[in-house]
Amino acid sequence: MRTKKTLILALLLIAALAAGCTQNESDAADGIIAGSAEPLVISDTDYSDMKNWMSFGGDGGKDVDIFAVYPTLANSDDEADKPYVRLDSEIMRGAATAWIDDMDGIISAHTNVYAPLYRQINVATLPTIGNNFDEFANGTPREDIFAAFDYYLKNVNKGERPFILIGHSQGSHMAGELATTFLGNEAYVKYNKNHIITYVIGVSVTEAMIARNPNIKFSQGPDDTGVIVSWNTTSPSEEESGAYKGFGTWKEGALVTNPLTWLTDETPAEAVPFAKEYISPFGPKSVVGYAGAVVDNDCGLLLVTTLD
Repeated sequence: MRTKKTLILALLLIAALAAGCTQNESDAADGIIAGSAEPLVISDTDYSDMKNWMSFGGDGGKDVDIFAVYPTLANSDDEADKPYVRLDSEIMRGAATAWIDDMDGIISAHTNVYAPLYRQINVATLPTIGNNFDEFANGTPREDIFAAFDYYLKNVNKGERPFILIGHSQGSHMAGELATTFLGNEAYVKYNKNHIITYVIGVSVTEAMIARNPNIKFSQGPDDTGVIVSWNTTSPSEEESGAYKGFGTWKEGALVTNPLTWLTDETPAEAVPFAKEYISPFGPKSVVGYAGAVVDNDCGLLLVTTLD
């Protein structure tokens, strides 16, 4: 599980840096500006109800929070789950709980982990969505995540602790929207002083997206804070054939972090061994191998150099 541990170690390093930082609040506030005054659309899902959370901070005694958004997991044939899976879906709840348990078992010893349930795009609906993924994701799923984050900031964090945002796949889209659209809004911009890093994994991030929040930037190295990191992984053959242009998760002008070095240059990173078991929309999967990676900034991709 070395690749996973690489990510977790980076999370914890940044958490430690965040917890150890002291900064005059008024000085931080002086540099914070809003990117938008347009009211945000937030769902009426009740996030004061704990059944709408998979993880709610444990004992809340750690110095740093992580707000985690699960990936596309629910594959339901029920018409009531199309295009969005219901909050009470046992399929989604079971897969999402397995995902957060996998994460939580490692990081909850060092951080307070908050992970809401949200009505996500159904895997069974994805083929009919095509290139309209953002349009669908920015409907009900984003409205739920905005509501959950609103509740978390106002009632739990209260601007008192550093926080990290992390997501994967559809959850990455949501994490990116939290960092850019949500934290760029004038109603929430004050919370940027505690934003440490957002991990947008498996979905493209562009300069235009980051511009929604003038208080963040794309990370250039492992010690940066107040930043976004992102990578969208594929094989050299898919890069050479141009197949990546058909990926719903890819955008022209994507920025790329190499998670083996935390840099954005095109220096190849040494392969590291890994073994991982995970829950996919199609059931449990196991992967074992060696992963080396190199950034392709022209295409906005992370190429895995040691696997097909």
